Amino acid sequence: VAQYSSYVTVDGEFDSLDKRSFLTIDDYNLEGKTIILRIDINSSINPTNGDL
Repeated sequence: VAQYSSYVTVDGEFDSLDKRSFLTIDDYNLEGKTIILRIDINSSINPTNGDL
């Protein structure tokens, strides 16, 4: 997992965990592990073709 020096959020950029109140996937050691990631898009899906 690559570590990035800055994180971009809706509120702006945070250079370290000290400046943000949340963890990102980059904060975990996931090397060699399989993860399941659930994403809640909150968008309508076209019932005829499945497009967002």
